[in-house]
Amino acid sequence: YMPLAGNFQPQITKPPQCANTGAAMIPHKGCAIPPTPRLYHSPLQNAPIFQERTDYFMPAYYDEKTKSWYCKFYYTDYTGTKKQKKKRGFKLQREAKEWERNFLETQQADLSMTFENFVKIYNEDMKHRLREHTFIQKQYVIDKKLLPFFGKIPVSQITPAHVRKWQNSLMAYRDENDKPYSETYLRTINIQLSAIMNYAVRYYNLRENPCRKAGSIGKSHADEMQFWTTEKWKLPSTHIPTCFLISGMKWPKSSRN
Repeated sequence: YMPLAGNFQPQITKPPQCANTGAAMIPHKGCAIPPTPRLYHSPLQNAPIFQERTDYFMPAYYDEKTKSWYCKFYYTDYTGTKKQKKKRGFKLQREAKEWERNFLETQQADLSMTFENFVKIYNEDMKHRLREHTFIQKQYVIDKKLLPFFGKIPVSQITPAHVRKWQNSLMAYRDENDKPYSETYLRTINIQLSAIMNYAVRYYNLRENPCRKAGSIGKSHADEMQFWTTEKWKLPSTHIPTCFLISGMKWPKSSRN
């Protein structure tokens, strides 16, 4: 809750009690009535200062037959059609509520949703526009390299500082053979994050892409390998590579004439 200004105690309007048990503000087994939100008033003003969030009190229902929880609610899809959704099989009440909250976030496309929920919207769109192999590759990068770091952060709260911290962790990575990611792979991972944030900017009105300020990492092309052609091999001895001089290897006589 937001702090209250002034030296006074807030006056709280008491919510009505549940018709089934008499309990207030606490959903329980068999209770299908969502509690009334509490309004906090200042004695100096005749208006509420703020309203308590009610998403924590989403109703969940207990099925005595299956000994599990389920959620049932209405939502409006992208066509404006009102539909009912029902999901069963949750062991805990909070799991049912969390599933409902995540589902509604993806339907509303509010950028206060977590990055992992926004990725579901992104994937649903992209899978119709990309070849199957390309989509699978993108999914692997997102699941393994992006979601572990950004998954629980709201999209609107991802900053360039978050991105740079994530980039540094990628550049510092070493496998069991003490080898880092290749420069081209680092660039591929970074481009995927930037693509998702650009998608949010273009279609969901995110103010800016934090990847632009953070800068890029990696290279678009691998470093070229150096090969010696026949012409270079026959150059004068002044151009003999250092490795020949150090190792004591003999340089071809034809090149020293």
